[in-house]
Amino acid sequence: MSYSSLINSNLNKAFNLVKDLAVDATFTKRSDKSFNFATRTVKSSSGETITTKIIVLDSKKPSKDRNTVTQQIMLKTAELGDLSLYDSIMIGTTSWKLGKFIRDDGFINIVELEREN
Repeated sequence: MSYSSLINSNLNKAFNLVKDLAVDATFTKRSDKSFNFATRTVKSSSGETITTKIIVLDSKKPSKDRNTVTQQIMLKTAELGDLSLYDSIMIGTTSWKLGKFIRDDGFINIVELEREN
């Protein structure tokens, strides 16, 4: 067994052990649009969705000068791959946008999410 598969299996165990601290989140990929010059039409494909477990690390309320709420989450890299391909994240009934990437070590990503309040 390689070290990366050992780490991934232990990471899965860790996400299962935190029970209700790990919540479901649905990640929606950006939709692809292409232009057909012969027919002069735009072809659009809908974004694929992937549901995975995340752990919310920190939430910050908006300041007086900005009306955005930020939240830091931790997720497993192997389930989603490149996060820059995703447009929005749905946690419960709230839609979030990807913000700043804080950490990516190949196994775990820590990302900041933003939404208007």
